[in-house]
Amino acid sequence: MNPLLFIITALIWGSTWLAIQFQLGEVMPLWSLTYRFGGAALILITYCFITNKNMRFNSKQHAWIALQACFVYFINYILFYMASHYFVSGIVAVLFASIIMWNIINGRLFLKSKIVYRTVYGAIIGLVGLLCIMWAEVVRLEDKDFWFLLEGIALGCAGALCASVGQITTMANVRRGLPILQTNALGYAYASVFMIIVALIFGHPMTFDFSLPYVSSLLYLSLFGTVIAFLCYLTLIDRIGSDKGAYVFILTPVIALLLSSLYEDLSWSALTIVGLVLIVVGNVLVMTKRSSGVHCPEPANQHAASLQKQSIADNV
Repeated sequence: MNPLLFIITALIWGSTWLAIQFQLGEVMPLWSLTYRFGGAALILITYCFITNKNMRFNSKQHAWIALQACFVYFINYILFYMASHYFVSGIVAVLFASIIMWNIINGRLFLKSKIVYRTVYGAIIGLVGLLCIMWAEVVRLEDKDFWFLLEGIALGCAGALCASVGQITTMANVRRGLPILQTNALGYAYASVFMIIVALIFGHPMTFDFSLPYVSSLLYLSLFGTVIAFLCYLTLIDRIGSDKGAYVFILTPVIALLLSSLYEDLSWSALTIVGLVLIVVGNVLVMTKRSSGVHCPEPANQHAASLQKQSIADNV
């Protein structure tokens, strides 16, 4: 059962990046995200009530949940949906991998986490891998304006930065005793409200695309990508532990790139393969514990791993 949960989670989360491509077109991203998060919120909140999860929080707790939603779901997703206009889905998924670097920096700045060499080496290796893949994509898209590509890269990296800041808030909320499942359910609802407010302020009327690709991808993202895979992941880490379960996330960019090569115009080069290997190696170094027997109250690699696990779970 555990291998099945592992495979289902990895396949769903690895494929959500491709599903996002079908959301781009007639409907403004703000409204597409409203439908996605609104549907996910409805499903998860209903699930919480059916399973008798506590959904009562005071105003201060709601404020923290709203702040988490602002960075993790609202600003972050808008930036990544915008970045999806520039690159195929697999490249956008790879851009999200830069969150490893941001998590280490923000963990040090805001949570006072220690930075150990293993974490730094893993982040550097992963960053070099990211640069290799992005350079291969720049070479492949030589007909595009360089500044156009740079703008897409900046949007993706900014989205990863916002996601990382959101994870700092997530970790703080966990320390305050806020349950992850209910917090995510309410976070989706808050994100939907934020999307609606901004869309109306900027004069974007509510629209919907009833075409099969749009509706099917929306249902897939809301039900499978945001709810089912999340519940599978929670079940998995409850059975095998979060450290082993984290290896699901190593497969995410791999699956996204494979799907891009099958269904989009992504072509593999030697530099792409080298970059992908480096990203996988970097993730392994960041998310695995040190073998040293020396006790460290809160090693940075463990802390970065916790941020990485929650961040990808929040961004698929």
